[in-house]
Amino acid sequence: MVKNITYKNLKNYSYNFNKQKTNKVLKNVNTKTPFRNLVLKSDYQQNKRQVFKKVINTETTITDQKNSGRCWLFAFLNIIRFKMIQKYNLLPSFEFSEVYLFFYDKLEKANYYLNFIVENFSVNLETLNYNSDTLKTVYMLQNLPGDGGNWKIFVNLIEKYGIIPKSNMDESFHSSNSKELEILYNDFLRKCGHKLKTTPKTELLKYKDKILDEMLSECYKILVLFLGEPPSTITWEYYEKNSKNIKSESLKAKTIANITPLEFYKKYVPYNAKDKICLINYPCKYAPFYKLYTVEMAYNIVGAGIETFINVPINIMTDAVKKSIDNEEAVWIGIDVNKYISLDDGFLDKDGFDYENVFGFSNYMEKCDALNYRQSGPIHALIIKGYNFENSKTNGFLIENSWGEKTGFQGYYYMANTWFEDYTYQIVVDKKCVSQKILDILKQKPNMLPYWSPFGTLTK
Repeated sequence: MVKNITYKNLKNYSYNFNKQKTNKVLKNVNTKTPFRNLVLKSDYQQNKRQVFKKVINTETTITDQKNSGRCWLFAFLNIIRFKMIQKYNLLPSFEFSEVYLFFYDKLEKANYYLNFIVENFSVNLETLNYNSDTLKTVYMLQNLPGDGGNWKIFVNLIEKYGIIPKSNMDESFHSSNSKELEILYNDFLRKCGHKLKTTPKTELLKYKDKILDEMLSECYKILVLFLGEPPSTITWEYYEKNSKNIKSESLKAKTIANITPLEFYKKYVPYNAKDKICLINYPCKYAPFYKLYTVEMAYNIVGAGIETFINVPINIMTDAVKKSIDNEEAVWIGIDVNKYISLDDGFLDKDGFDYENVFGFSNYMEKCDALNYRQSGPIHALIIKGYNFENSKTNGFLIENSWGEKTGFQGYYYMANTWFEDYTYQIVVDKKCVSQKILDILKQKPNMLPYWSPFGTLTK
């Protein structure tokens, strides 16, 4: 028997609301004020640590992804950026080109999608009798290439296309404000999908490469019009700062000329992706710890390796983060940034908010339950640059975000250890930061998580 909302119910709901005088006050305030200002504890800021005992000793400026979903890309490039600045004694403002990899990410995702449509040619979309293959195709159409990405997508991109300094390909309006590009680009891809599905099968099989080349050529054109054209070779002029004196007269220019982006990455960038490992914390009984996993239908480069990650208890992730920071290497993490965050004060901490005394309820759920009911999941990526401890116990982390210097504490945030445990889902660290027991898991055959798994959300 179903429940209907009756007028009698509405009358009772109204009575229950209005009999509590504080509700009227809250209504007046909350309708004019962001609700997080109401639940923020006013005395929390006084107790929050601003000084961290262990921080990576590399001075950098804060990057800004602006109105785009490229957090994963900014976070990975910021980690490599630290290494680059350390090795070449560069100015803190040095930055890699995010739009360069963004361009090829969009192009490769389009190719992945078009090949998927061809491979699923027999799937009938003109019906309401959906089977599992139809649902997968519909899911693909509903989740066409967005700005998101993951560790393996990043690795595949830099190993195929290399990497370049930002001075060689700067941001465009549409890389920083990507929504219009996404709408136009994905509508074009859906039209391409329709054309492929309505092409006679014999003709499609015979001329597949030619048809896809024509479509991808148009994709390339769209991307160039919105993002600019990536250079095939670059000349990089950089300045090496004097560690004792960074005034302009102490700067010395050096030049690396006529080199391809891939050559630049392999020869000059101090980063080896093969040394890294991806860990997740998926604390549900149906996903046992100490197993290797991958996600079905996660966008990637056709023919390249799939993303694999090891599911571990949260304490393993915490220890790996600390070891990485101790080794002067920042850590990429995938988190739920919507939970218990103060953008103005720069912290992520459940204890900084009081929902129960203000609203009379708390939305907090245990981690597995939050994943199962889609209340939480890895929707944003950033980096950990330091940590704090007291009596040998970790109690907080220093976070560098990519939302510019006007949010947080000049772009940085304090993350409580309890927040890390509840809302951090994925990290990438060097293999030397984990035990041999963990490394041996890489030899396993990966267990396939379904395409609708929470761990596919970063790629959207």
